[in-house]
Amino acid sequence: MADDALYAFEKIPHRRLSIKVNRGKFFSALVAEIQAFSEQADGKTALSLADLGTFPDEEIAAMIPVVVSDCQITLVNNHVYGQPPFTMHPIELFPIDIPALSIFNMFNGMTTIADASQCLALETGWDLDHAFAYTRGVFLWLVLAGICRPSGF
Repeated sequence: MADDALYAFEKIPHRRLSIKVNRGKFFSALVAEIQAFSEQADGKTALSLADLGTFPDEEIAAMIPVVVSDCQITLVNNHVYGQPPFTMHPIELFPIDIPALSIFNMFNGMTTIADASQCLALETGWDLDHAFAYTRGVFLWLVLAGICRPSGF
């Protein structure tokens, strides 16, 4: 079994995410930030992926995660790896023997975080609060890694 402390996704705090941007994505990220700033100036609510960590649980629960287009997912030595588009190397995401794999498989563009959490609670015997915190953490980790995003974002 994997190191529980290393993959304690349920402990990801409620705060702004620190998303790293590589050179290939720098200009598109800059344009997105300028657009968000412009929308704020026009009085519209502007959101970025980095803000997801601050969202209330009710809003996260309603989100439908999707894997980023052209992202490559591989299995190597019993670990799941993801390589976002325009990156040179895959990122180790998690081992296959933890509930994160089941959650990741539900991030299919059709299943909400709330529904994935309910499935996880049934699968693991965890209470719904624990299952939701874990599912939220897996989702935010995959957003940080550039593997997932909310549908429509």
